[in-house]
Amino acid sequence: MVAGTQQQSFPQQNSIEPALARLGLTLQELESVPQAAYRAFSATSELHPLTFPGSAAWSDAVQALRAQLLTKGWEPKDVNNQPRVISDDQQFAITVSSGNPDTGIRFRCPQTRGVKGTQTRLGIATNAQSDLFETEKADQIRRELESTGERSEFWILLFYIDFSTKEIRWELSRPINIALNGKINDWAERIIMPPMAFETPEGATNPPIFYNGEASYDVNIPITPKDNE
Repeated sequence: MVAGTQQQSFPQQNSIEPALARLGLTLQELESVPQAAYRAFSATSELHPLTFPGSAAWSDAVQALRAQLLTKGWEPKDVNNQPRVISDDQQFAITVSSGNPDTGIRFRCPQTRGVKGTQTRLGIATNAQSDLFETEKADQIRRELESTGERSEFWILLFYIDFSTKEIRWELSRPINIALNGKINDWAERIIMPPMAFETPEGATNPPIFYNGEASYDVNIPITPKDNE
């Protein structure tokens, strides 16, 4: 499968809200998620373990998503250690992942930063079965899903903190393929959100600490939504 060949993107403000409405969501309800990720990331220092900034960002993003959607009747679930939040009608399931630099950019095909496991593969199989014709492969996927009870449409809230452009790019997207390297590399739908800008306070003297190509400042940095360009 060629990455990105089937994806449908909703990058404009007037198309984002209708796309989110199908899931019973609004842009305003989701904005706290990338903000939480960035605040957690930027609160770390060189004294933390090297892997902690990314883990802290992801963990706080998960918490923010769950806290927001609990008020709408969604339910937090850890499905074989994958943290999800599931709609009250069981129709939709969302998890959170950090993405690569292509995240939040139209006509790109982002990948998840980390390798994904069995639960993600099952979630993708749920998404893919609706796009399959009646084939032996489709029957095999359906049997596997029936045996595991997996039935919710599977979405990932993907975020990327870009220190070169001082913005957080993010999207809510429906994956349909995992590459041989174990990372998601194809999406049926991408709801691309407006990027959020952040600023380094004037007078900050501590240099950025780099973790896997991303910088972290041990300061509290304000975050504001950016207008679509």
